[in-house]
Amino acid sequence: MPRPPKGRSRAEERRRLEDEAARVEVGDSCDVCVLGAGAAGLAAAIASAEAGASTVALERGLSCGQKILATGNGRCNLSNRDLDFSRYNDPAFVAEAAGARFGEDVVSLMEGSGLIVAEEDGRLYPLSRQAASVRDVLLARARRAGALLAPGRDVTRVERCGQGLRVRYALACGEGGTARERSIYARCVVVALGGGAPLPALLGRGLGLEARNLLFEFLI
Repeated sequence: MPRPPKGRSRAEERRRLEDEAARVEVGDSCDVCVLGAGAAGLAAAIASAEAGASTVALERGLSCGQKILATGNGRCNLSNRDLDFSRYNDPAFVAEAAGARFGEDVVSLMEGSGLIVAEEDGRLYPLSRQAASVRDVLLARARRAGALLAPGRDVTRVERCGQGLRVRYALACGEGGTARERSIYARCVVVALGGGAPLPALLGRGLGLEARNLLFEFLI
């Protein structure tokens, strides 16, 4: 949760964010449902919406892109000038998934969103050296593209439904309300939940996939 404005307690700020989240109207269906609205989720939502797909991004936190603010000690080292696939745990997978223009694509996304990128010892930062600049331009671009950003939605299950998928989630209500269960039907689901997400629980039960093959089978 963001740091509350001066003069407002954390409890008051949380209630305000819960109320705002509850006012976001999520429909019953969409073309693409993105699970998670951090940096990866926002990038996916932007790409999807700009391609013309109706897009909804569900975020567990009460603010989208919140974790961006903590990256690089608040300065957001958004990439390096020379990316080397060998430095990743699975170089072959990253090379295949990201492509040969990985670094250029990152810079293109940021500059295309209105961010001025600066280099410092081979590392790329926003010119402002403020992580909030990265978050702000991604949020603005996603909204301009027509993506619906829905914070305060905790995804609990993804299951097959006809020719698509049904995503079930719990909405944290404001004004002291209790969590309410909701669902949305999507033709396609993009998983951008970040490290530590309980993928077997979210995807394995509803899709009938074994945990060890979950990511591979889900993506294909």
